Amino acid sequence: MKTLIVGAGAVGQIYGASLAKGGQEVSVYVRPRWVPLALEGYPVRRHGAATGLWRPAGVFTRVEELAARRWDRVWICTASPALREPWLPELLAAVPGASIVLLTPGLHDRELLLEHVPAARLNLGMITLMGWSSPLPGEQGPKETLWWPPPLSPALFEGPEAEALAAELAAGGVPAKATADVAWTAGLGSAGLIPAIAALELAGWRFDTLRAEGLPRLCAAAVEAMNVVGAVRGKSPGLAPSLLRPWIVGLITRLAPLVAPVNMEVYLCAHFSKVRPQTLAGLSTWIEDGEARGLPTTALRELLRGLSAAS
Repeated sequence: MKTLIVGAGAVGQIYGASLAKGGQEVSVYVRPRWVPLALEGYPVRRHGAATGLWRPAGVFTRVEELAARRWDRVWICTASPALREPWLPELLAAVPGASIVLLTPGLHDRELLLEHVPAARLNLGMITLMGWSSPLPGEQGPKETLWWPPPLSPALFEGPEAEALAAELAAGGVPAKATADVAWTAGLGSAGLIPAIAALELAGWRFDTLRAEGLPRLCAAAVEAMNVVGAVRGKSPGLAPSLLRPWIVGLITRLAPLVAPVNMEVYLCAHFSKVRPQTLAGLSTWIEDGEARGLPTTALRELLRGLSAAS
């Protein structure tokens, strides 16, 4: 199995190392400035386990290099806004026989890929693990990529090869399973998560400040986002919006740090500061889709104005 990882950030490294451990020949497609790091190899480990060094089978920076080879799988591990750049159609044209695994959470990312790839080759995945570059700010230790799967939260896959993808990832140690509707599950998940991240950033990445000042705005924005996702997908979000109450979200902010193996405030700041354009793009998309359908977006627009002012 010849597999290509597009984007070798934390998730790309974790999935690439896991697929290689499961027996695949895994290469990476990265920007030129990341080539030296890829050639050295990636120190990747599950939190609590021994470190392993993954050296990709190949390191590529140009689509011409990809077109000269055969690929079975291509995993897109970039942030969602990157899909709107010119490289995407060029890359997809260079791997005509490969199945595509899309991991980005954007509301319209699947439709964007379908402009270039038939549905028979497109699979969707939902990232559920935590991955980070260690040491985090304020910590000491070797430079490595750590990951941790929250309990009862396997990676999810949907598509013509979902069962095989889940099995391949699980063979390398990452919990995974196939399911019926990743697009819907991921859409609702993002609608809850991204407003929370935006509100937490406005609270200075402090849970206590968020609980004191930002929970009503967070919950209102998340409910608006879920209703937009439901309208776009033609489905009801069910009970999910009713669970977005300030006291419930506040309780989660108290319990999650007790379970996670890392300082959650530091982790969330480090990770989501890197993918901030994805947070902004998510808010903007829900606002645009909501307004086009006559749905409320007041709280979402308040969050977006706050983040834009803080830029």
